[in-house]
Amino acid sequence: FGVLHICSFLSFPAELPPQIGTKQTKKMFQHLSAILLCLSSLSFSQASNTTKLIEHSLTLREFDALSFTDILTEYGGEDISSEESQELFDLALAHGFATAAANPEDFYTFIACVTGSAMSVSIAERKKMLVNAAKEAGIETDDILIGSSYGAATQARSCWVMRVHGNSFEALFSKEDDNGNFIEITPLIPAMKIAQNTVDTAILRLSGNELSEINEMATENDELGLRLGMCPGVFSLKGEEFTDAEVKAKLLNSIMDGETVKTSSWQYGYVSGGPDLTSTRMVQWHTAVDNVVVQGGADNNCYNAFEDHLVFVPDGLLDSFAITFDSINATEVGFDSDAEFNFCVGYLIHAVALQQDVCSVETAFIPLNPIMPPTSSGMSMMLTGKIGELATLLFLGVTAAFSLM
Repeated sequence: FGVLHICSFLSFPAELPPQIGTKQTKKMFQHLSAILLCLSSLSFSQASNTTKLIEHSLTLREFDALSFTDILTEYGGEDISSEESQELFDLALAHGFATAAANPEDFYTFIACVTGSAMSVSIAERKKMLVNAAKEAGIETDDILIGSSYGAATQARSCWVMRVHGNSFEALFSKEDDNGNFIEITPLIPAMKIAQNTVDTAILRLSGNELSEINEMATENDELGLRLGMCPGVFSLKGEEFTDAEVKAKLLNSIMDGETVKTSSWQYGYVSGGPDLTSTRMVQWHTAVDNVVVQGGADNNCYNAFEDHLVFVPDGLLDSFAITFDSINATEVGFDSDAEFNFCVGYLIHAVALQQDVCSVETAFIPLNPIMPPTSSGMSMMLTGKIGELATLLFLGVTAAFSLM
């Protein structure tokens, strides 16, 4: 990850040459030199390929049109221009591509879109084009997983969640058939997983607002929480089945490993480099991670809260499981202050979004004795239908005020 963190610290110039034409050309002028400089330490071929990958992936605005996320808040703000937001987004994509390429045997999650003349046929036919493109690229059936549709189909493109080995995704890029159909592939970076209003809703609740004030549909039997949509292949991959306990242990171990969270977080590495260009949300994640990880290992109150109070509950209706804080408060788990607990909640949101097994994160109102599926507090669903074999629920009982600053 050393090379990736060098890349994380780069900051691109905000000024663009005047009268730039196409989307691809504009992005190339913005980022070509910096990306090549960063990734040349891997190899010339990889650096050139990464530049091309970014040119043929979704732009920030194109992704925002598809999804219901906080992506513009993640990379934007009052003092950040749209061009600067695009710079931050492209830096994050470069990190995502480089991470996948550096781990060729691992599965990575992408948003795969079909565009071009394909938009004149049915959605089923568009998905078939994606499947056929994978076959023509020589990708074995067991080496690619195409899940549910992603976001709302627009006039420009239809997209799906796709998991593929790190050494296979480049074969699909800029794939054009005889009919003018294109494949666009974008790494599903953490900021693209967090649904719209997820952080704002958590802040409202942790600041003392009643659930009914946040959403009039909430009842006294509900708790506020986070719903995690798991990616294709999490429970079944290449004929191998994974139990709830195995998936639980993997997720729990990952979010309790603060040092790995730091090294795998592009936002953390980038902000640590002291760049001139950054966003408030990126600084918030950095602050939350720093305040949790600095506590150390066995004495880390946040990790202890995860281990001692997060309980996974299988839910037969959704073939899923849940993680809860079990309505604990800060003093019961050994937190020294409300602020310490608040940073722990912020750390949790960021840590789960970093996981390759997780495809979406959003707030939800969870019945204390669940009978029906949880209700999305943000009224947003990025992924339609079942993703792979399940949607996972993570919810937390919270009583302390919340501030990531």
